[in-house]
Amino acid sequence: MDARASDTATDKLRPGGVAILVICIIFLIPAALAVILRLWARRIKRVHLILNDYLIIAALFFAITETVTLLLAVTKGKVGYHMTELTASEVVSLAKSYLAAEPSWVSANTCVKLSILHLYKQIFPIRKFRIVVYAVMLLVVAYWTSTIVRMFFLCSPLAFYWDKSIQGGTCLNTSATSLSVSVINLILDLIVIALPMPMLWGLQMATSRKMGLTAIFGIGGVICIITILRIVSVVNLDLNDLSYSGIDDAIWSELEPCLGIINACLPVLPPVMSHIFHPAVCRWKTWTGSSNTAQGTRTGPPFARQGLRANDSEAKNFRRLEEDVYPLTSVSFGGGQNHADAVAHGRSDLASGYPDARSGRATHGSDDIMVMKGWQVQSSSADKVGHSV
Repeated sequence: MDARASDTATDKLRPGGVAILVICIIFLIPAALAVILRLWARRIKRVHLILNDYLIIAALFFAITETVTLLLAVTKGKVGYHMTELTASEVVSLAKSYLAAEPSWVSANTCVKLSILHLYKQIFPIRKFRIVVYAVMLLVVAYWTSTIVRMFFLCSPLAFYWDKSIQGGTCLNTSATSLSVSVINLILDLIVIALPMPMLWGLQMATSRKMGLTAIFGIGGVICIITILRIVSVVNLDLNDLSYSGIDDAIWSELEPCLGIINACLPVLPPVMSHIFHPAVCRWKTWTGSSNTAQGTRTGPPFARQGLRANDSEAKNFRRLEEDVYPLTSVSFGGGQNHADAVAHGRSDLASGYPDARSGRATHGSDDIMVMKGWQVQSSSADKVGHSV
């Protein structure tokens, strides 16, 4: 087919190309929104951004970069058409776009994994667990490094990947290398998802809350399904007809980092949900066991702020009081004040009057029946003592 005829034939996008464009738009926007809400959550809590926040921002950048390369593959490389229908310039554009998409894809996924792992480290302050987290982070970085290096040695010279007219050019087995990269990526995803589960179920909290937290962290299982589907598309990839057989691979490659970004942001979004839907979010907070600190300036998700220690020797003999059962007022420790009383009142049909918080005396007559629970908290430079009144 001559160049003019081919240009006319490929002016319109084929359904496969349209599908890629739609997926790119539909899923990149929620991923960007999730990152924006994450930054807003940090602002609400008045905390500085930490490493896992910067990593997720980097992941979004690489996801956008991958999206741009895929859009170029569709518009310039004519994805959706058969290779026999493309001009020489369109074939070059297609090959360059696919080659550029891979480092963006692996970089976005790597940043997502590292962000989640760093979040684990913040949540669970247990030395052995942190060592395991650091080890997995090293594996993820090693995987990213090997994939990037492999890309530069994919063909010799590299330009032979898109220009087969170069004399003496050679390439590695592209199908085998792409498959190995995808399989290792799946294994790392499974490790990242499974890593916190023993810790979560070792926490001393209600089973319903454990299930809620497990659901939040386990959403990554959806990403594993996407990764498996991508592996299938890589196996079925026909390099001799890349513009047509690569449609599924492009779709799954776009979905994976975008969903990963959303998944990594979910655990730190409750402050935003509380800010926007304060009355309706109570169930969410009870389900996940989240709570606000007095200062509201601590970093990390609600359960991280409590300094949870699962099966730790320092905490195994203690059980946290449920806030729903014993609601407390804020207690501040200032320069001239070293104690405060927090009073919780009983049912309104049993108590027609309220006690004075300082004196503990009722403001109504002696005929009233009152149920009162009180706590006195004393603070000094050495210790803090609490006892029931």
